[in-house]
Amino acid sequence: MRSPGGARSLCWVATAGLLFSRAALAQPVANLTLDTQELAASVTYDLISKAPTDCVLQPADRCVDAPGARKLLRFSVFAINNGTADVFFGPPNLDAKLPNGDPLFVYSACHMHYHFETFGRYELRMRGGTTPVKEGQKRSFCVEDTRPAPGATARTCTTDDDCAGSGRCSQQQIPHVCRYDCTYQGIQVGWGDLYPSTLDCQWIDVSDVAPGDYDVCVFLNTAHLIPESNYDDDSGCAPVTIDGPSTAHPAPTVKVRAPRRKTKARVGRPLTIAWQKHIRGGVKHMKVQEVWFSPDGGTSYQFIAGALAPGRHSYRWAVPSGSATDAAMIRVIVWSTDLQRGIGLSVPFRIAP
Repeated sequence: MRSPGGARSLCWVATAGLLFSRAALAQPVANLTLDTQELAASVTYDLISKAPTDCVLQPADRCVDAPGARKLLRFSVFAINNGTADVFFGPPNLDAKLPNGDPLFVYSACHMHYHFETFGRYELRMRGGTTPVKEGQKRSFCVEDTRPAPGATARTCTTDDDCAGSGRCSQQQIPHVCRYDCTYQGIQVGWGDLYPSTLDCQWIDVSDVAPGDYDVCVFLNTAHLIPESNYDDDSGCAPVTIDGPSTAHPAPTVKVRAPRRKTKARVGRPLTIAWQKHIRGGVKHMKVQEVWFSPDGGTSYQFIAGALAPGRHSYRWAVPSGSATDAAMIRVIVWSTDLQRGIGLSVPFRIAP
């Protein structure tokens, strides 16, 4: 593999199962740092439903605990290289091994490219604690230039050869151009690699986590396979609050009257979502905790409202622009303090333009 950045770049090679640098640490060296502001600003919650055959449930990409309805804590991770040399891998080296003998690069069926193992780790901790309550199951990452770091002076691509010889320079029309992508991996000085919260597995499955105050923590370069000038800025946490219910289990104890298929829901007009609770079998203390909207029949969900007042039986929702669909679905989740679990019910309907 060649180093595209000349004498100032570090070239990584795999020998005897370990990574090392050709340059001594006295030479220019990379330094990864976590953008904690990006982490804190990006936290959101989502409800998904995945079939057993979905790629996020397969061994190489498994990042939810079980098929069906799952509640997710989503967040973005922005890893910035503010060192003096590029983080450089080049084309994924399929012969490279981790110290334990596992492959260093693993193919992701979800993302359809090779990922670098051990680049990051996610944890959910009690607020101010140090012991993980839950760990994110995302194991691998495609390491690439995504955008310049805030306030950094990123290099400018001037020739195709300057951009890893992949023709990327001629494809770009902006002053600062990325050098690395998933087929030629690395992070150049002054750039960062953004993993947005919308990506598969960019989450922690909190379906079975009790409501409360927590910290979501991110750790970069966890095995220190990438030599850095400073490892102390590779991690950070952001406070999060998880409301009940902890998981959504279908059950016949509550009935919800949400918009029916004939409801004249229209984009830009308010829609009243109503529900009625029928207590059965001595189950009491029901509270509508969350309301979700799905534009695609339950494949993905968008959060509408949460922590509604006890005794409330409706919620008025302004249908957003661009949400016209024949496969809309409202999902109402009720929390039972008796059962200590959530009960989710969904009703399909149509939103006209």
